[in-house]
Amino acid sequence: MYLKEKFLLASLVQWMNEQYVGLYSSSTSFRAHEFEKHGTCTLEANQMSTRELENHYFGQIQKLNQKYDLISALNKGGIYASDDKSYTYQEIVAALKNGFEDQSDYDVKIQCLTVDDTIYLGAIDLYLDLDFNLGKDLCAASKSEMVTSFNMCSQSKPIFFPKFDWKQVSE
Repeated sequence: MYLKEKFLLASLVQWMNEQYVGLYSSSTSFRAHEFEKHGTCTLEANQMSTRELENHYFGQIQKLNQKYDLISALNKGGIYASDDKSYTYQEIVAALKNGFEDQSDYDVKIQCLTVDDTIYLGAIDLYLDLDFNLGKDLCAASKSEMVTSFNMCSQSKPIFFPKFDWKQVSE
C-alpha cells in the first residue's frame, strides 16, 4: 500500500506540513516510510478504505503528537535546543521520563547521530500500549534486527540537541 497524500483532509495536510516533516529526508519520503511501516499495521487496516486508513493513521499521529509533546517534555526538564550547550544521556532521559503528567513507569529510548565526532540527539522512542498510553518496550527481542541511521546514544559523552527551523525543514 502506498501513501496517497491527496486522500488526506486539508487540515491534516496543513498540520503535517508544519509539524510532521522529514529532517533527514524529504517530508514525502518520511511520511510514506512511516505509513508503510506503522500505518498499514493498524488493526483497522482490513476494515478501512485507503482514504479512511490514511486519515485515521495520520489523525492519530496528530493526537499523539499533541498528547506527548516531546519538545515540551524536554523543555520542562531543562533541555532546550542549543547549538553550543550539550546535555548528558541521563539528563535527556530524566526529562523525558518526567515530562508527561499522569504517566509513570514507561520506557524511553534515545538514539543519536554522530557527525564529525559530535553526537546529536536524533530520535526519541516512546512505547505505547493498545490504549495509546505510555508503556514498556515489549519488543526487546527484535532490537538487534532494527535498521536505522541512528545509534544508541553514549551514556558517557555529551549530546547536542541543535536548534532547527521547522519552516526551512518543510520546504
